[in-house]
Amino acid sequence: MDHFSFDNRKTKIRVITDDRFYKPGGPVLFYTGNEGKIELFCENTGFQREAAEKMGAKVVFMEHRYYGESVPDKKFEFLSAEQALADFAHYLDNLKATSDVGPVIALGGSYGGMLAAYIRIKYPNLVAGAIAASAPVKFFPGQFDCRGFYRVTTRTFSETPAGQVCADNIRNSWSVIQMIGGHMVGKKLLSDTFKTCKVITDTAQVTDFLEGVWGSLAMMDYPYPTDFMGNVPAWPVTEACKHLDKSYSQMELLGAIHQGMCSNCIKF
Repeated sequence: MDHFSFDNRKTKIRVITDDRFYKPGGPVLFYTGNEGKIELFCENTGFQREAAEKMGAKVVFMEHRYYGESVPDKKFEFLSAEQALADFAHYLDNLKATSDVGPVIALGGSYGGMLAAYIRIKYPNLVAGAIAASAPVKFFPGQFDCRGFYRVTTRTFSETPAGQVCADNIRNSWSVIQMIGGHMVGKKLLSDTFKTCKVITDTAQVTDFLEGVWGSLAMMDYPYPTDFMGNVPAWPVTEACKHLDKSYSQMELLGAIHQGMCSNCIKF
């Protein structure tokens, strides 16, 4: 439970392994699980298996403590990146001691990518290298450009067939939502347009939600359908921009924003 004390309580962590391509002495491609069920990452990480087939590698996906079914208790006292890294290291140390595996390469995306980079730094005796995809390893105060993510997101929308018009419509929608939602009648109108379960009381409820939608679509803008965050079609940003490809009146713009948002099924 706690790798950094004399407490000897233990907890079970789920691991998925795939030895279909493994050849004795081959490398280990080790996915450092992040915030979610390990099946989600296993089912949506094709690169790892493609690489394993070429390299004769063993594939391992290990769940992050306190996520999925690897939940030791409800206190969350030992939920930290340091403890998760120690979980991974404990497993790899045992794997190396009990089998003939070769070098370990850690892989991960987003927070999992940060863990992949960190385990290479913290446990270089166990991990020979890391592929840290979309990993904001410098996402700390004073070390990063806080607007960088939004610039990349905006660029993703402006590079669709709808072009800059789509990105401009989304940008213009913020002020329209705030203006219309400045009084109770307008809030009721927003609620009806976006079909919310309850009447909106603050425009931030809408803009914050939409910010999450557009950012998630940009992150999931793959050329093939995925079910990682819902049943998302191929090129979901392009699908959304099909509804935002021309000039609109203020009310038309709100309807177009709702249609663009609903053209992709994302779970929040």
